[in-house]
Amino acid sequence: MATDKVYRPSTRVPASQGLRARRLHFDEQLPGAFFPANELAQMLECNMGPKLGGHFRYTAGDWTVTTGGTGDTQADAVTSGGGLLITAASDDNFDTTLDWTAVATPVSGKRYFLMARIAVSAATGIGFRIGITTGGGAAALPFGTDYTDQVTFSKAITSANVVGKVRGNSDTAADTGTLGAMANDTEIEIGFEVYVHATTPAGAWYYNGVRTEFTSAQRDQVALLLTTPATCYWTLHVTGVTGTNPTLLVTSLVAGRSK
Repeated sequence: MATDKVYRPSTRVPASQGLRARRLHFDEQLPGAFFPANELAQMLECNMGPKLGGHFRYTAGDWTVTTGGTGDTQADAVTSGGGLLITAASDDNFDTTLDWTAVATPVSGKRYFLMARIAVSAATGIGFRIGITTGGGAAALPFGTDYTDQVTFSKAITSANVVGKVRGNSDTAADTGTLGAMANDTEIEIGFEVYVHATTPAGAWYYNGVRTEFTSAQRDQVALLLTTPATCYWTLHVTGVTGTNPTLLVTSLVAGRSK
């Protein structure tokens, strides 16, 4: 698979050039460590998920949208390179959830990975979940009734702090400490990679280049994802507050899973 060889520049032509190239990944301590290192690895050794930014535009048909309020929208971001702008609702349940239409159901022995650059318009006026979840159809209001299964970045509605959250099989969610604090209209880079396995689970979070290993409690929750694997999706969720329409700007995002 694409995650079993660390990328190293080579000064010689390998005997099995094609196979070697398509199995490469990056140094395991770097952000995005287990992303495919080249196009062969991406196309042949991974199941790639959503891509936003660059020349990948927001396409409504690629996402299942669950909403319940007034003024919520999803649109191409008017920024250099494109991206996605999600506007939260100003009343009702305030929630907007976008689920990538292809499933990301946990599978033993697979690595799941995500990297994104994001910004919020109101650091203490919008909440979000970004990552793998049971989706908007199963839990449209995660800050009320939480996702039963998830590996996500989470920012509470009234707090600027971002944490990493893991929950499996409706067990007790395990959070990191604060990975970082957001400011209005200030872009951050986030990412994670998680190895789903019943006995040797592993994972790491990245926040503006800083790597934080999954805690022991989070690794336990990763293992529980396999108890009764739920249908999960790559998810972008926002929750707003009364009388405002705060936004989450995703200037770039890429996600996937090893084959």
